[in-house]
Amino acid sequence: MDSLDLEVTADEQFAQLRSLLAALRDDDLRGVVPELIRGQPAPGTLGVAEEVIRVAIDPKVIAGVAGVLTTWLTTRRRTVKLRLKRKGKELSLDASSPDDATKILEQIKGFLEEDAG
Repeated sequence: MDSLDLEVTADEQFAQLRSLLAALRDDDLRGVVPELIRGQPAPGTLGVAEEVIRVAIDPKVIAGVAGVLTTWLTTRRRTVKLRLKRKGKELSLDASSPDDATKILEQIKGFLEEDAG
């Protein structure tokens, strides 16, 4: 299985990240195992540790994962940025309206299908 890291940048960042985690778990995709990974706060700070979602993903369900990510991103009420990291590569996305869904879906599918398998 391949892994994919997802980061969210938004107002109410941690709530949005947990919302995305719930969407990945609720979609009932077989071959997708999402988990919340907590980092360490930066040295010398009292800040909150960064959190990411790490998804173990079976290449057979890439289209389904792309659909979940697209639906989640395009239905946010506020501006949310989603960053995908996989195999040393990165894709950053944001959506200002549901009209962006088709473009975003193709970007995510292309990113996930690259070197899949």
